[in-house]
Amino acid sequence: MNMHIFFRNIDMMANLESLNLKKNQLRALPVEFVSVLESVPSVVLDSNPWTDLPPRWGKLWTDRKAVDGPRGYAVPEAVDFLYGMQSFYDAAEGIWQELGVFHYTNRLGFSDFIEELRKRIPKTWHEGLVDYVKHIYFTVTHF
Repeated sequence: MNMHIFFRNIDMMANLESLNLKKNQLRALPVEFVSVLESVPSVVLDSNPWTDLPPRWGKLWTDRKAVDGPRGYAVPEAVDFLYGMQSFYDAAEGIWQELGVFHYTNRLGFSDFIEELRKRIPKTWHEGLVDYVKHIYFTVTHF
């Protein structure tokens, strides 16, 4: 299959023993794909561009002004990013369950939401998540 973003309900596939997604021009994977990585013994994700992930930080070769691969992601880093996104979504969901009413009534704002996320996921937080936070925050508070 030749697709750019994998379908979200991949976690509904059961009893897979292997999944080869090599050279499929995948730009990103949905958070639900974590369950596939944890349940399928062999998953191959090599040679995908990962262009929808935020640019890597700290992977710049200053002498060549280049990163190692498209947008700087090797497969393990793309998988690490996916696990980080899972913790991000879990934390964001927890914040909405606890504090959503304060955001809907404008007693808390976007900067408060960012600060709360930084506190809840300090090890996986990075400024590249701000665009994801904006999308989630402004989608949820403006229904």
